[in-house]
Amino acid sequence: RCTSFARRAGRGSCVIATGNTWRGLAVASLLAALSAATHAELRSIDLFSGEVLASTRSNDERRQLAGKALENAYIRITGDADVLAKYPSLRATLDRAHTYIASYQYHELENSLDNSDDDQPALRLTLAFDQAALRRAISAAGAPYWQAERPLLRLWLVEQRGSQRHFVTAASSPALYQALQQRAALRGLPLELPASARGGASLTLRDAWALSNTTLVNTAQRNAAEQVLLGKVARRPGVGWLGEWKVYDNGSIETRRIDSRNAAGVARVAIDTIAGRLASRFSVGSGNELAGNVFELSIDNLRERSDYLRMIEHLESLDGLRNIKLLDIQGQRCRFSFEFAGSASKAQSLIALNRHFAQQNYAGELSFSWQR
Repeated sequence: RCTSFARRAGRGSCVIATGNTWRGLAVASLLAALSAATHAELRSIDLFSGEVLASTRSNDERRQLAGKALENAYIRITGDADVLAKYPSLRATLDRAHTYIASYQYHELENSLDNSDDDQPALRLTLAFDQAALRRAISAAGAPYWQAERPLLRLWLVEQRGSQRHFVTAASSPALYQALQQRAALRGLPLELPASARGGASLTLRDAWALSNTTLVNTAQRNAAEQVLLGKVARRPGVGWLGEWKVYDNGSIETRRIDSRNAAGVARVAIDTIAGRLASRFSVGSGNELAGNVFELSIDNLRERSDYLRMIEHLESLDGLRNIKLLDIQGQRCRFSFEFAGSASKAQSLIALNRHFAQQNYAGELSFSWQR
């Protein structure tokens, strides 16, 4: 549930209602400035592979595990954890998942050689699937597609043990760290945990544990980040993990409670919240929907021939934009038409992910300024 807003402040941002009006206005100013100033840092992820745990290197077991790996790949490609329930034809492909395998690789799990329990998985199996085959399956099902270039998610989580608090790292809290990494990988989100300090002072344990909206916004601003997760958690014997997440996404703040029996549940609350938001914004339709909407796009600040050529390369690299056609050129400004399986606002968000396209605020138009 998103926190209550006193008023809208800028693109996609909000003022958090507080008891202190001036404090609320200060946060609003930060949110508005941040929405206008930040640009997502993108990382390319591997969409067409899946990882599963294995006990042997046998062909029979690999064939059995291929279905689960393919399911994980579908979740990553579409950004939807419920993709199989929504698109039954994709579920039907799991039985023949082994026919989609392009390559595979086994990795020894840490400490597996010392593990005396023969029932425990000793290997991690990575299956790379045929990209063309998966694209055809997704297109035939009419499922969405989320491009491989995705925003980097920065995350800080504080764990309390007794009277001691610490940031979650691979060394300090291996179970939580691994759970967060695994959930982010499943949902196709590049994750920095704990996030490195950028642009000044690092986040303190005290401020992170307080989880104030001002701290969250300041952290996003210092790191020039559009997506930030801050959380705090404590483990209670016989109860499980209790705590809270705050999710910052492009100017809005959402608070989520943590009440889980295991570390995987702690990770799921935060990662699934932000993954759902991003997938709904950036994934595009496929299948028959591709013949849907035609939009016009204008791009200015094209001063030289090299600007135009580079702009075309970046525009054509955006997944989801089809049949891009030049309509006219007027000075430093070009107009294009393109097909897109989604709304104008979704197309706008997708284009704005690329740092070379700066959004222009012209009502009713898709308009950008080319940035070298």
